[in-house]
Amino acid sequence: SPKLQSRCVCGRCNNGWMSQLESANIPLVGGLMRDIATPLNNLQQFTMAGWAIKTAMVFESLTRVRHCHYTRDERHELRSFLRPPPTTIVWLGRFSGRGNIGCTSHTVSYAVADDGVANGYACTILIGRLLLQVFSLHFSVNREEEDFHVPVKNGIWDRLLVQISPCVNYSVLWPPEGSI
Repeated sequence: SPKLQSRCVCGRCNNGWMSQLESANIPLVGGLMRDIATPLNNLQQFTMAGWAIKTAMVFESLTRVRHCHYTRDERHELRSFLRPPPTTIVWLGRFSGRGNIGCTSHTVSYAVADDGVANGYACTILIGRLLLQVFSLHFSVNREEEDFHVPVKNGIWDRLLVQISPCVNYSVLWPPEGSI
C-alpha cells in the first residue's frame, strides 16, 4: 500500500513527542474504531484532541497548499505544551459506513459579524468507526479567546458529534446518539 510521508516533521519530533502522543492514544483509539462504547474523561479528551490536531497539522503539509493555516507559533504551542490553537474545536463522531482509514481537509471562509471574514481549516480523520473533526479559525481582527463561539448551529450535530476540545464536560460518552 502507498505510504504518505511528510517532510515537515524532524526526526527528533517524529520519534519524540509525536511518537509518545501516538502511543498514548493507541489503546483508546483502538476501542473507539471498533465501536466499543467508552466514557472519555478530561485527560483522555485532552490527549485525543492533541493527537487529532497534530494529525491535522501534519496532513495539511501533505496537501501542498501554498499558505498553511496553522502558524509556527500554533505548532510550537502544540509541540511544547500540547496546547491547541485558541480557536480550534475538536469533535468525535461515529461513522456508520464501512470505512477503514482516511483523511480529508478543506479551507473555509466564514463571515463574522463586525469582524469581516474568518479563514478556517477543517480536517476530518476516519479510523474504522471513529470519525474526528478538527476545525480551526483565524479571524481578520484580533479577538479574545473567550469571544470565540462554535460557528455551527445546534440541532442534528448535537446528536452526531461529541465535543472534546475545548473540553466542555469532565466526562463524555462515545459514541454519540447518531451516526454519520
